[in-house]
Amino acid sequence: KKMESILRQAGLTLWDWDIASHTLTLSNVRKDSFFQKLLPGSPKSEYILRDYPKCILNGTVSAVPKSYHSILKSFMERAKNSSTAACQLPISAKGQEVFWVNASCETIFDHSHTPLKAVGYLEDITLYKMHERQNQENSKALEILRNQAICDFMANLSQDSIKQTNSKEVWPQDLMSVEGSSYTEFVSSSCCQMVLPEYQSAVLRFMDRERLIA
Repeated sequence: KKMESILRQAGLTLWDWDIASHTLTLSNVRKDSFFQKLLPGSPKSEYILRDYPKCILNGTVSAVPKSYHSILKSFMERAKNSSTAACQLPISAKGQEVFWVNASCETIFDHSHTPLKAVGYLEDITLYKMHERQNQENSKALEILRNQAICDFMANLSQDSIKQTNSKEVWPQDLMSVEGSSYTEFVSSSCCQMVLPEYQSAVLRFMDRERLIA
């Protein structure tokens, strides 16, 4: 009861899976929760889903992409056979946007260790997944740029130092013997030697250490 109270105060949707009757009860569903978009009927704070998890797998209530069915099934098996389980899944209703949920639970067993219920919470992690995907795309784009660049380097801005440099033959080698030197000095020196005068001030502003740290 104490843990349930804490989860409610945290604004998390609670779930209670009665394993024998295949019934899932969702409670503490907030008005602004995406569950209100996915679940049938008028908005309410509690929903009861029959024939769970089949109603999720076959899309009767909402849909988990087929590529994630094995993850959901594995999660449900762990929920029935171990003390704790957790997973992350995308879920959506037909024709609606996809949301990501983090599901976590603890399983209650009887005296003969037969699983009775799995109780836990569901957390909307859609925004986190969007940021994660954006970071992956940014990393791929950076890798493409690094492969095309004539020079790349790694800097520790807080210490104003160059940690690692790599260059191709077209880059002046004397500029690359700077590992452990000042980032500020490296930028100033390389800019003066490699950038046309009319663009130097713009490049220096863009690579300014204080601007990048901020």
